Amino acid sequence: MNAEGVNPRLFSAWPLVGVVGAVGVLAAFTPLMFLLLVAVALAVVLAIRGGVTREAYGLATGLGVVLLVVAWLNRGGPGEVCRVVGGSRDCTTEWSPWPWLLLGLVGIVGGVLLARVGRRAPRGRGRMASPRQENGS
Repeated sequence: MNAEGVNPRLFSAWPLVGVVGAVGVLAAFTPLMFLLLVAVALAVVLAIRGGVTREAYGLATGLGVVLLVVAWLNRGGPGEVCRVVGGSRDCTTEWSPWPWLLLGLVGIVGGVLLARVGRRAPRGRGRMASPRQENGS
């Protein structure tokens, strides 16, 4: 644990779940779609071993990393972008990188900040008191 009470090993594992899950979603209906199952399995293992604590905000950080990669891949967009590859011209349509960049930065910064300043709910909070507890008996 560090000064903020965040387990760095556990926090570094949750972004992996975010990266694998985001790639699985972006690769929907392709052979890489199985990564969604891998992400769910990793999340279950982490939840069982370490509990769902504020380190789980690392999930947003991992998602943000994938969104930054998508922004980088679309850096020439929006519109048709042509490149010369091996003597031939290759043209593709790219999206605007700005929404991907913004969401990626929000995911990374938000995940780190929430993990550092997030609070766990105190135990017992939100439970209804039984009549015995209210009467002191």
